[in-house]
Order: sequence, then C-alpha cells, then structure tokens
Amino acid sequence: MAIRYDSKTKRVKQKISTLSMYSFEGEFFKAIKYLQDELKSLKEDYTKSTKQIMEYDYKGGAYSDGAREKKVSFDKFFIEEGEYEGDKELQIWGERDILPEEIEGLKEKERKEEASRTEYKRKQFEILKKEFGE
Repeated sequence: MAIRYDSKTKRVKQKISTLSMYSFEGEFFKAIKYLQDELKSLKEDYTKSTKQIMEYDYKGGAYSDGAREKKVSFDKFFIEEGEYEGDKELQIWGERDILPEEIEGLKEKERKEEASRTEYKRKQFEILKKEFGE
C-alpha cells in the first residue's frame, strides 16, 4: 500500500515516487549527485508549500477519508527498497502529520470493522445456538 497511517503517532507515510536502479549504475559520485538533486527537488516541491497529489501519482488507493487527491506537504523523506513487476526499485516516501479529516476517516473505518466483527460473532453465536440449543 502506498499510504501507511500510524494512529498512535498521528503520522502518515506516503509513497511519492520511485527511482530506477539504473540511475545508480556507474560512477559513485554521479549517483550521489543524482540523489542530492532528487532530495533538493523533493524539498522544493513538498516542504515549502502543499502540493496536490492524486491517486494516479502514487497508485495507492484512496486516503482514509475516501479522497483520491489531496494537497499535502511532507517534513521527512525516506528511501525504501521495493519491487515492481519483479524488478527492484527504490521508492521515495514522504512523512507528514495526519490531517483532521483523515483521522475521522480512520475512526470511521475502525467503527465499521468493529461492527463487522460484532456481526460475525453474532452469526457464529446463532450457528452454535442452533447446533447445541439454548
């Protein structure tokens, strides 16, 4: 998933883009320069102001509140190794605070999951009642 919510820390990690492993072949200093330029670009795009990010940019589904696009900014950036169609890639992730509407979306999702668990338990109880009597 391209959006990871952490309700305890009230933070979100979201995949922003990917880097091809081919960009790191060759001279070490060129690869480092490439990363420095990428970080500079990320900081300019995402830390100075908010940037509209749409679902097709990160291909990760909706945000917790159901929105498919959102204006966000990030205060931290990470690189993680990932895989796409069997090929290794480096994924660029941004981290930010959870927005209030996303918190509400997470709470609503938890309420629905709890209702679903309760309904499942009720159905299991009914089955056991029929099988063993009251």
